[in-house]
Amino acid sequence: MKNVKTNIKKRARMNAGLLNLLRDDVDNLRADADDFDLICLEESVRDAKSTIQMLTDNIVEIEYMLYLVKSNDAC
Repeated sequence: MKNVKTNIKKRARMNAGLLNLLRDDVDNLRADADDFDLICLEESVRDAKSTIQMLTDNIVEIEYMLYLVKSNDAC
């Protein structure tokens, strides 16, 4: 149980870092859109999508850990 708690806390901190990264990605996306730099804009879109995917995956992992803890408590 302690391992799960530590892992959830670790993932929550990681999400905070990913959120900061996403903020930077969106700033780059906005700047590239303002400049209408299509090559950089494509890269910025890929970066933002990748960061969003990592954030989503991390949240899903936390959700799964919660599910496992709850299912073990029900037994």
